[in-house]
Order: sequence, then C-alpha cells, then structure tokens
Amino acid sequence: MTQRNNTIDITKGLGIALVVLGHNWIALHEDKGILFRLIFSFHMPLFFFVSGIFLKESEPIKPFIFSKVDSLLKPYLVVLICVGIGEMLSHHPLWIKHIFGIVYGTGSTIAWEALWFLPHLFIALLFSRLFLNITDKFKYKLVLRISANTFFLIIGATFIDVFWRIDVSNLSYANTMFGQMKYLPGLPFSIDIIWISSAFIMFGFLMRQNIQSLRFNYLGFFGAILIFSLLHYWFDRTLDLNKRVYGDAIISSLKAMLGIYITISFATLMDNFVVIKKILAYLGSSSLFILIFHGILQEKSFEFLSLLSKADYFNSLLAFLVGIIAPIILLETIKRQPLMSAMLLPRKLKPLYKNC
Repeated sequence: MTQRNNTIDITKGLGIALVVLGHNWIALHEDKGILFRLIFSFHMPLFFFVSGIFLKESEPIKPFIFSKVDSLLKPYLVVLICVGIGEMLSHHPLWIKHIFGIVYGTGSTIAWEALWFLPHLFIALLFSRLFLNITDKFKYKLVLRISANTFFLIIGATFIDVFWRIDVSNLSYANTMFGQMKYLPGLPFSIDIIWISSAFIMFGFLMRQNIQSLRFNYLGFFGAILIFSLLHYWFDRTLDLNKRVYGDAIISSLKAMLGIYITISFATLMDNFVVIKKILAYLGSSSLFILIFHGILQEKSFEFLSLLSKADYFNSLLAFLVGIIAPIILLETIKRQPLMSAMLLPRKLKPLYKNC
C-alpha cells in the first residue's frame, strides 16, 4: 500500500499554483507566449502522474468507483448545476444546452471550462484500474504495462485531434446541443484523450516506489532543467489537452516527463523548509477547490482591479493570489457547514484530491 508523504502534497501545491498561473493574464496576454507554453507542457500530465501514485491494485472495484464518484463527479455536478441555475435566473439561456453540456463534460460544453478535468480524471482512473486488473495475471506484466502505455501515449498523442475536427454544423441538433460550435468538442468526458491521460496515470503508478523514496539531486535537477530548456528552445512544443493540442508525440512526452521530474524534485527540496513546506502542502490538499473556483475568482478580480489601475502585471499578481486564497477560504467555510460539506466534499472530509 502506498503511503502518503509531504512530497506529493507539495508537488500538488506547486502543480495547482501552475494551473492558476497558466490561466492568469500574465501567461495569456501575449497570445499564449513562452510562460503559457512552458506551464502547459507538463502541468496536466503532472496531475495525472500524481493520480497514479495513489492507484491501488488491491482495492475492490466497486468501492473504487464509488469513491471517485464521491470525490470527483459529485462536486463537478453540484457546482455546474448551481452555476446553471444562476445563469438561467439572470440570462435565461437554453436549459437543454446547459444540461447537455454538463452530461457531455468537455471544456467547450461547460460553463467553467477548468472543470473538464474532473469527469475525465474519473474515466481515466477507472480505465487505468481496469487495465491493472486485466494485466495482473500476465507473467511479464511490468514489461507489458510499460510497453502498452508507451504505445497508448504515442497513439493518443498522434491522433489527439481526430474527434476535434468533425464538422457538426450541418447536424439538425447541433445548434441546440453545441451552440455555435462548428466542430465536435471531442467525445463525452474527453474520453478521446484517455490514451494520453491513462498512460501518465500508469507511469505514476509504476514509478510510485521511486517517487516515494526520491531525494533531491542537484545534478539530476539542473540536468533535467537544461534538457527541458533546450527541447523548448529547439522544438517549442507544448500541450493543451483540453484543446486537443499535443505538439509532438516524442518531444512533448519527453518534456512532460522532464517537467514532472523537475516539479517533484523541487518538492523534495522544499520539504526541507518548514514554512514553505506547510504552505505548499496545504495548497496541495486544497487543490480540488482551487481547481474548481480559481478561474471565475481570478478573472473577476482582475477585471475589477483593472478598473482601478492600469498596472496589469501588478493586478495580475493580486488576481493570482485571489485565485488561490479565496477558494481556500471557501473550502474552510464549507467544512464547517454540514449540508455544503455533504454536497461538495468527500465523505468523512477525507483530504481533497487524495487519490487524484
């Protein structure tokens, strides 16, 4: 059984900070400039990889499914249903489109785009868990799992946008269900990228013992940064799984793995600093709420601050802090409200994102 340690929470704290920064004006205003491309080249694979560290072969499948419904699909549905009710009361949108969007569950069909990650993670974890069951009886299961997931990753990356280029503009139901979209926004729950996400989950599972015992190594850390930087300079490939962008099957996968290693290594270094460790670990344990609410809070705070000042970089930094701190305040408030806790938090207030 894999034991939880500070390094993983610190890693998730760093990862969720990168998610918030990646959706900040600083990263977005230069039409997806270098900061955006650097962050997006590994921050989503990082969360899939960390999810795999806590995947358990021995856990019965039914409790596994129930726990993932409870921790991932429940807050996804509750939040988007509440958002939909609010929009219908204020703007009177088509309720059929909103409900369809929630059920379809991709970034392009839901009101808060960042929440696409939750239903997809549910599907990807379930797929990975079933893959472990299927391969468990093979004699050379380690070789099979490594080979299969490498193949999955390459195939998934090569054909990532197949379901992103299907023209639906002439379909009779398209306007009702998809609004003004011309092309299909992927498959429901983004299942069309499951080969990529499950591969990173499985690599996290296969490397879980190594990650748990990892110690900071200056040569490995700075060597990885150097290779990552050179790959970015030479090839400038990035990822955006939500938008079905995977720059190059080999180069982008290598950059993603290097970014994961760099982040986890840095987390092991931060584990030596008590205050920083506690802050980042707390962010990591609160990452689900930050993921859900950072987008709207950061966006609205930046818009408000821009009315007061034209110092965009300063406003962006303040909005970044709001995008992290405000969801944490909301989380701590909800923890003290039994009804809200039951609606949004895993049962018995288990640590958020424990298996994610």
